[in-house]
Amino acid sequence: MTDAKLRDPETLAALRTVPVLATLDETSIQCLDGARDYWTDAGSLVVGFGERTDRFWILLEGSIQVAYPSEHGPDQIVYVMESGASFGEVPLLASVPAPANLRAATPCHLLELDEEHFWTLMNGCPGVRKAILGNMALRLAKVQQTTF
Repeated sequence: MTDAKLRDPETLAALRTVPVLATLDETSIQCLDGARDYWTDAGSLVVGFGERTDRFWILLEGSIQVAYPSEHGPDQIVYVMESGASFGEVPLLASVPAPANLRAATPCHLLELDEEHFWTLMNGCPGVRKAILGNMALRLAKVQQTTF
């Protein structure tokens, strides 16, 4: 892991492709300064079902499978997150364990914020907070539509 450099044009360009961040101004994007670059190989478990996680991630490159564990065979893949997805805010906000396994389907490059940085971001950067909460609300609505 290394500190991400938000002044780097490539990192800024990648962040501009993230739907939850696309409409933010430059000042709001700079609130992510201090996040860490995180790389993982295909097949690596990013978050395990039932784990308490203290991270918020933005998937800059690659794809991650969201799957429910199965006692009788392979995990049941319910969704694949592609580049631009963000995740981890629900366990942080609600203090709940991860509801599924998140496994890298391909090599991935993520931007990672630890819990302290996440809360600093949520408290000090209203534009980012609004974007994260709006994205979370859309995802929860999709989950409710598929389960009822």
